Amino acid sequence: MPDNQNELIDAVTAVNDNVTVVLQNGSVVLMPWADHVQGILETYLAGEAVGEATWDVLSGAVNPAGRLAETFPKRLADTPSYLTFNADPEQENYREGLFMGYRYYDKRQQPVAFPFGFGLSYTTFKDDDLKLTVGTDSVTATLSVTNTGRVAGTETVQVYVSNQTSRIEKPVKALANFAQVSLAPGETQTVTLTLDQRAFSWYNPAIKDWQVDNGDYAILVGTSSQDIRLQATATLNWPQAAKPQVTLNSYIGDVLALPEAQSALKESGLTDVFAPLASGETTDQQMLLNIPLRSANMVGATQEQLDQFLSLMTN
Repeated sequence: MPDNQNELIDAVTAVNDNVTVVLQNGSVVLMPWADHVQGILETYLAGEAVGEATWDVLSGAVNPAGRLAETFPKRLADTPSYLTFNADPEQENYREGLFMGYRYYDKRQQPVAFPFGFGLSYTTFKDDDLKLTVGTDSVTATLSVTNTGRVAGTETVQVYVSNQTSRIEKPVKALANFAQVSLAPGETQTVTLTLDQRAFSWYNPAIKDWQVDNGDYAILVGTSSQDIRLQATATLNWPQAAKPQVTLNSYIGDVLALPEAQSALKESGLTDVFAPLASGETTDQQMLLNIPLRSANMVGATQEQLDQFLSLMTN
């Protein structure tokens, strides 16, 4: 924001503790005065009726229900494009890849001013009773939402998926679905959201297609990307999911964790070979679980056993 506007807010808050700032802006702005005001109303670029709409919200005639579709950082230097933006006069190189917006701040564990999905209301809401149903190609999340305040309001239920299974570069969590529910004071409604296969998929350039891996996925329900209220685990065992690719470069610990590998391990005799490592209780066991199969001779595996195991896994 222009210095004179920040200076004006500082001057007003110096003599008045009850100040609300109304923003009209096209993108994120830094707010060094945020801790010194009672409220901030973000209107963005709302058009010619913004005056009447702003008054309705400030006066309480309308209960605000908006949520931020972007993260407000604490500093410009905290943004993912800070290192490269405006460095080249002819082109901009955005190198953050998957880690755009809240995904970047989550992964960096970087404190922010206001997180993605954030928004206040003149009432309060409570989420309860998260239940998951795993279908043949989707997961259904059901929960109850209650208006615990004294005025009617609208809550935005946000569902994020955290991939606990795939051994790939991935965000901490990703928004998979959301729904708005309008509630009278004291009212409770059941909200159902469906998460399709895409919510559990990642693009695999090796096969030039989207891939789903069977295993555990944390389902997170929150009122913003950083205010998670409920959590449960969905365990996928979909027949159309990708078959785990096991090679000599696969780690022993990862192989032992694969349900699909158990019969091949047993038939090749590797179950007995790796049994002393399986618990991973000691430092030595943990270290040896993190060596690739190609080095399994260190723990007594023969090349014949490894060849047989890999043959069984590919058939």
